[in-house]
Amino acid sequence: MAKFFRQDLSRSKLALTVSLKLFAEDPIGFTAKVAEKFRMAKSPTLQRIANFLSNTIKQFSHSPLDIYVDDGEFTAGLQWAKSQKHLSRREKSLVRVHREKIQRLHHDFADSAPLDKAQRVVHYLTNSLPHTNSGYTLRSQKVLEAQKSAGLSVAPITRLGYPLVIGKVSVKPTDNINSVVYSRMLPDSFPASLTERDKLAIRELVNFCKQEKADAIQTTTDFTNAIVVSEAASILNIPWVYEVRGELESTWASRRPQSAERSEFYRLAHEAETRAMLAAAHVVTLSEISKQDLISRGVPRDRITVVPNAVEAAQLTWTPDKCKTADLRRSLGVSDDTTIVGAITSVVSYEGLEVLIDATKYLPDNYAFVIVGDGNDRERLENLPNAKNVHFVGKKAQSEVLDWYALLDVFVIPRLDMAVTRKVTPIKGLQAQALGIPIVASDLPALREVTGGIETYVTPGSAEALAQGIREVAGTTRQQGIDWARTRSWSTNSNLYKSIFRD
Repeated sequence: MAKFFRQDLSRSKLALTVSLKLFAEDPIGFTAKVAEKFRMAKSPTLQRIANFLSNTIKQFSHSPLDIYVDDGEFTAGLQWAKSQKHLSRREKSLVRVHREKIQRLHHDFADSAPLDKAQRVVHYLTNSLPHTNSGYTLRSQKVLEAQKSAGLSVAPITRLGYPLVIGKVSVKPTDNINSVVYSRMLPDSFPASLTERDKLAIRELVNFCKQEKADAIQTTTDFTNAIVVSEAASILNIPWVYEVRGELESTWASRRPQSAERSEFYRLAHEAETRAMLAAAHVVTLSEISKQDLISRGVPRDRITVVPNAVEAAQLTWTPDKCKTADLRRSLGVSDDTTIVGAITSVVSYEGLEVLIDATKYLPDNYAFVIVGDGNDRERLENLPNAKNVHFVGKKAQSEVLDWYALLDVFVIPRLDMAVTRKVTPIKGLQAQALGIPIVASDLPALREVTGGIETYVTPGSAEALAQGIREVAGTTRQQGIDWARTRSWSTNSNLYKSIFRD
């Protein structure tokens, strides 16, 4: 008992240290993230605190340096700071952090050792179940299970300080999720410097790989993970594999004006990702669209494997519980003859949920609308004029998600037309297809590919087109969708991973 108490106390101290250092780096940004986390909580008390924190942020003295940083012009910001006779404590902290960020963006990745055959694979992950429930963590779990099915021994470990860095204090050194054991990188200290954090993460990862007798390391985007993994792999003289799941620069730009794609950060992040891809022994990507992009960057075709998002075999035979579906309808105040249209998604701007909200005015009263999920765009969306027509039910536990899918008569993916949405293939549409739910999606290359080109596609950003598409498919069941989902299974993906590491 005393041992566990000392461990809890040690982690609590580390969590406090992490929080103080992250706050010191960027008090406005840190406070905004805390406010957002509290706002998404169900507790009215925490939501009141969130409002207080949001108002407090407005009292901070903003600096011209904030504008340079937000615009992705780090070097110009540092030049501005150099020209000033006096900088505030916060400005000095921003200068230090962004000097290190520029160094990271220019990192020279060492070429990986060749990948021949590997039996024991360590995975270095940004986050994981059970502390984060997202498309990223669900895919990670399925990738690990698929590799185990392929006969590999897998050992995942999460980034330095996680999950303390997201505010989870009461954590164990390991978590067992369906026989996948996640280890945590929880050191005795958390350096203030980004460079020193990277060095510590590299040392910790090297030690973990030695402990696990790793033959190879696999990590995921973004390039900051690749920095740690490539250096650790170089020290150990073992190969590393890079799984490209998204585009850091495109996601960053999606929250900003179009001019962001011409910024220093966008260019340098794109170049850093390319260097990481070229240095890796092998690159895994989620779609043919992404594969073609990698080839255009110079990655050899024979070093790329497409491992698409997939569904579990059990989901294809899952039967909805009619009582649960009826209970959910009642909880929303929706009658049995009402058509329910919904999205199960992260609530962020590029998902285009404003288009769905606008589309409600073009549909009759016997339609109801549900958004399952949470994110930083929720508060804005809830205050839109037509939002009164939509039920925002928040994020649901993974064990409940299928019941919410089963509630829907039409599934929508109204993503906006942006660089990130044209390339990144979400898993949510496949899950709807597996249940035979018709989909109305924005006509984007990534959405056509991930749904097999067999659903209803409409002009991105057009509420009228979305409403028309919904009317066309309401009341139908898509056997084609079920058949397509059957071709995207994790058992198939298991063989793909086997071909990378064992063949």
